[in-house]
Amino acid sequence: MNLSRIKSTIVARRIALLAVAGGALVMIGALLVAYAEHRQYGERVRALVVSEVSDVRAQLEGALVNRLVLPDALAALTVANDGAVGADFEGFTRGLASSHRSYSGLSGDDPAVRSLQLAPDAVVTYVYPLEGNEAAIGHDLLADPARGPAVKRAVEERRFVLAGPFELLQGGTGLVGRTPIYLGEDEFWGFATVVLNFDAIAAEAGLEGATRNELVVSLRGRDGLGAQGEVFLGDGAVFDRDPVILDVLVPNGTWQIAAEPVDGWPRFPSRAVTIIILTIGSLLAIAVTHAILRWERAHREVTRVSDNLTRLIDSTTSPIVAVDPQGKIVEWNHAMTTLTGVSKGSATSSEIGAHWLSMSADAEAAEQIVRAVEVVRSGEQPSTEFVAEFRDPARTVEFTVTARTELDGQMGSVLLGHDVTARREAERMRVENAALARSAHLKDEFLAGMSHELRTPLNAIIGLGTVLGRGTFGALNDKQISYVTQIESSGQHLLGLINDVLDLAKLDATMMELDVETFDVADVIRESLDLVAPLAAKRGVTITTHPSGDGHIVVADRRRLRQVLVNLMSNSVKFTDRGGRVGVDVDATGTDLGISVWDTGIGIEHSDFHLLFEPFLQVDGSLARGQEGSGLGLAIASRLVGLHGGEILVESSPGNGSRFTVRLPIPDHDFDEAWAPTAAQLTE
Repeated sequence: MNLSRIKSTIVARRIALLAVAGGALVMIGALLVAYAEHRQYGERVRALVVSEVSDVRAQLEGALVNRLVLPDALAALTVANDGAVGADFEGFTRGLASSHRSYSGLSGDDPAVRSLQLAPDAVVTYVYPLEGNEAAIGHDLLADPARGPAVKRAVEERRFVLAGPFELLQGGTGLVGRTPIYLGEDEFWGFATVVLNFDAIAAEAGLEGATRNELVVSLRGRDGLGAQGEVFLGDGAVFDRDPVILDVLVPNGTWQIAAEPVDGWPRFPSRAVTIIILTIGSLLAIAVTHAILRWERAHREVTRVSDNLTRLIDSTTSPIVAVDPQGKIVEWNHAMTTLTGVSKGSATSSEIGAHWLSMSADAEAAEQIVRAVEVVRSGEQPSTEFVAEFRDPARTVEFTVTARTELDGQMGSVLLGHDVTARREAERMRVENAALARSAHLKDEFLAGMSHELRTPLNAIIGLGTVLGRGTFGALNDKQISYVTQIESSGQHLLGLINDVLDLAKLDATMMELDVETFDVADVIRESLDLVAPLAAKRGVTITTHPSGDGHIVVADRRRLRQVLVNLMSNSVKFTDRGGRVGVDVDATGTDLGISVWDTGIGIEHSDFHLLFEPFLQVDGSLARGQEGSGLGLAIASRLVGLHGGEILVESSPGNGSRFTVRLPIPDHDFDEAWAPTAAQLTE
C-alpha cells in the first residue's frame, strides 16, 4: 500500500469519527448551555459574596484604625515628660477620651476599648480605667510565655505590634496593640498599650456568631501572620472549601477573612449530568465501534511504512526530533538518545515543551523550543534556529526547526541538530579573556583614583586637625580641643581602613611589589610593639616577648612584615580582656623562622578557622560589632606572608586564647654573627 492509500485510509477514518462527533454535537450543545447558565449563576453568587466580605473587611479595618492610634498619644505623653508620667496619666487619658471620637466613652461608652496602659520596663503599672482591669497591674510582659514573643518583636523592630486575639488576664477575648517607647536614641522605657474587646470589634463589623447575611465567615492570622496564623473566629474548615478569601490589613501584617454561603455554593444538577453523559456515551460507542473496524485494516500498512521511516531517521548521526501539529513528539532518533540519555519510548507522545523541561529542568529553554515550533507551524517563518545546552555529556547543539506537512494537511515541525560545542567554547573563551582584560584595566584605574581621591583629602583633614589641636591659630577651649581630637582620630581611623582596602586590592590583583632586604627580626618586633603599645595600655593588656636564641635574620620586606605583626598583635589586644596578656615568641628550624603572637583572650572555635583570613569577615559577630576595624587585618596579613613564600598557622580554642604563627623561609646562605641581637636586646 502506497502513501496515497494510507492517506485515503486516514481520511476514511476521519469521516467515521466526524460522524460520531456530529451525532454527539446536539447533546454536547445541550450540556454546554446548561453548564454555561449554571456557571453564570455561580459567578453572580460569588460576586455578591465578594461584595459582602469587602464590606466586612472595610468595617474591621476602620474599627481597628480608629482605636489603634491611642498608644501613640500615650507614648508622646511619656516622651514629653521624660518618662515621669505619675499622676498625669489619668488626667491625660480622660482628655484623650474627650478629644478622640472613637474613645469618647472610656469608662464604658465604647465597648471596643477595654483599657489604656503604660508599662515601664515592660511591667504594667498604669491602667485606665482600673475598674475591671485590676488583674493587669504588675503583669510582666517579657516574662509571659504567651505574650513574650510579640513583646520582644516590638522591642527588636522598634515599631507598633498588634497581638492576638487571645484570652485576657482580666477576662474576655482581646486584641493588644503595643508601641515601644524610647527616651532619646536608644533608651528603652517601656510600652504604651491599648487593649481592645475583640468581640465588640467583631460585632461592629457585623460578625456576631461567625455569620453575616446568610454567610459563614472565618478569620485567621492571629498576631498579623496572615495565611500562616491561627484561626480565631469561626470554623477553620471554611478556608478549605473554595471560599472567598480577602486580606484584612492590620498595623504589623494581615488577617485573612474567608466566607461562603450557609448552604454552600450552587451545584450543577447531578441527575442531568448523568443523563447527558449516558446519551453521549451510547452514541459514541456505536460510532466508534464502526470506526475501529475500518482503522484496523489500515493500521498494519501504516505501521510498516512508519518502521521504514524510523530506521532511516535512526541511521543518521545528527539529532532529529519530529513534532506533530499539537506539539507532541512523534519521532526521537538514536542520536538524540545518545545526546540526552532519554529513550525514544520515554520521549514520544510527550508535549515537546513539557518533556524538555522535565529532561533539563530549564524552563527558559523549554519556552524557547515551544516558541520556535509554534513560529514554524503557524507559517510565520519557514524555519528558525535555537541553541540547547546538554550537561552529560556537556554539549552545545544548534537546532534548525523547519515545517513538515502531515498527511491531513496540518503543519508539524522537524528539529535537526548540529553539534557546535567547540565553536561556542572558543567564542566563550574569547569573550571571557576580553572581559578579564577590561576588568583588570578598570581595577587599575580604580586603585589609582582611590589613592588620589580619598587619601589626599583625608591627609589634608588630618593635617589641619593636628594644626588646630596644637593651637597654631589660637588657643582652643576644652570642648573645641575634644572635637579637633575626634576629627584627627576619626580621620586616622578612616585612612587606615582605606589603606587596608587598597592593600588588599593590590594583593588580589598581584600588583604589590616587595622591597626585600636582610634584617634582624628582633628590630621589626620592637617597632611593632612600639606601635601597638598605646592600644594595649588603653585596654589594660600586658605585652611580653620570649625570644629563642641570640637573634634571627630574615630576607623580607621590612615594612610589610611590620604591618603583618602589627595586625596580629592589634587583633590579639582587641580580643583580650583587661588584665590579660599578649606575647611574642620567636623560634627557628633549619629551614624556616617562626614568629608567634599569642594571647589569653576569648579564643576561636576550630570550625571557624576557615573564616579567619576571609576579607571583611570577623568570626564572632556579637563580639566583632564591639571592635573597631574593617575585618581586613588577618586577610592582608595572610596574603603578605604568602607573598613572602610563608604561611600563618593558627592554634586556638574557646576560653583558652589564640596563637598565630608566621613561618618565613630562612635565606639559604651564611650571615655575620655580629648581626644577631642578644636576648636582652630583643625584650627591651
